[in-house]
Amino acid sequence: MSVFTPLSDELYSLPRAQILFRVKGTDRWTNLGDCEAFAITPNLTEIERWGKDSDTKVLRRTDVVQKGGDVKLTLLQMTDTIRGLLFMADPTSYLIQAAVTDGNAVFTDVAVGDIYSVGAVDVAVSAVTDGAAGTPVAYTEGTHYKVDRRTGFVEIIAKPGTAGDDLHITFSAPAVASTDKRFSGGFMQTNGVRGTLMARGQGAVGSNQEVMVWDVKLRPDGDIAIQGEDDYQQITLTGKMYSDGTQAPGFEYGRVRTIPKTALV
Repeated sequence: MSVFTPLSDELYSLPRAQILFRVKGTDRWTNLGDCEAFAITPNLTEIERWGKDSDTKVLRRTDVVQKGGDVKLTLLQMTDTIRGLLFMADPTSYLIQAAVTDGNAVFTDVAVGDIYSVGAVDVAVSAVTDGAAGTPVAYTEGTHYKVDRRTGFVEIIAKPGTAGDDLHITFSAPAVASTDKRFSGGFMQTNGVRGTLMARGQGAVGSNQEVMVWDVKLRPDGDIAIQGEDDYQQITLTGKMYSDGTQAPGFEYGRVRTIPKTALV
């Protein structure tokens, strides 16, 4: 029998949350999806004074001289925002392409097995020839070449018997605007993407909370897997927490609030 009244069994907790991220300088929050783990590690630098005015040194005083924190996220779903975080690219960077109506890409010393890029995406190839004067020798799609239209790469799989060494590819491609929101970011375009993290607790067991980290710079933690093993990719991010001087005293690094489970009326 307990001496004091035990706490309610309802206070056991199985933490579950949805994680949102907002790129610094923007208003839009993005759901980071299935999150295997999200942890915050406070970092405090503390100095100590051990007094020497007795036969054994004793602790007289401690003072915290530095505060900070690290965050670590393990995500399992790939979105353009997460791709930007993983490759340290601007998550709001989008592909822009001018329309091409009569493009012509020319290559020399062509051999079977060669792969070429016409320098555009979403292409439609209308003709492939050796470019010879007079009557150029035509290549047939599926017999002599194949096209990855999305990337604009053309592979030579055979050559017509009388074809010369050159290759002329005639193609068109549509305009792509930033409003199409087709992500195109530079690898290590930044040294980490800064923004705000919010964890919205939604566990069925225990109380829930909202955790806000005002300013964190996220970057990949370790290798970036381009080709993986036979399991779902795990995207591991780490970040440093920055103090936000616009917040109330004591709230500069973040905030935690309880979320009542009772329904609003």
